[in-house]
Formats: sequence, structure tokens, C-alpha cells
Amino acid sequence: MAGDRAVDFNTLSAHHPKRLLWASDWPHTEMFEAVPEDDDLIALSLSVVPRSDQAAVFADNAKALYFAH
Repeated sequence: MAGDRAVDFNTLSAHHPKRLLWASDWPHTEMFEAVPEDDDLIALSLSVVPRSDQAAVFADNAKALYFAH
């Protein structure tokens, strides 16, 4: 299942990198049996976002969305 999500994300990233935002549900307020480690989530995020799009996805797109006046 995680592999399918990575493929979906790679497709989105390839075609619309300026429309993606990174987000998290930290501090993981849902009651799960196993809570993922934050560093694993970051590693996964970095592995599916091409280096050329990381600045946009992790910072620039949110800045443009929330602070463009």
C-alpha cells in the first residue's frame, strides 16, 4: 500500500510540483496501535519528492499560498 502511495505521489510531483504541500498530523493525536517514527516519515517524504522539487513542496508552495498578498 505504501508503495502505491509513493507511485501516486511521484506522478503528482512529476506533473504538478508547484501544487503540492507537505503536511503532517504531528503530534499524532489519533489513537493508533503503532505510531510511525517522525524520522521515518521525513525519510519517506524525502525519498518520494525529487530533489529539484523539495524546496517547493516543503516550503515555497506553502509560503506562496499563505503569504502571497
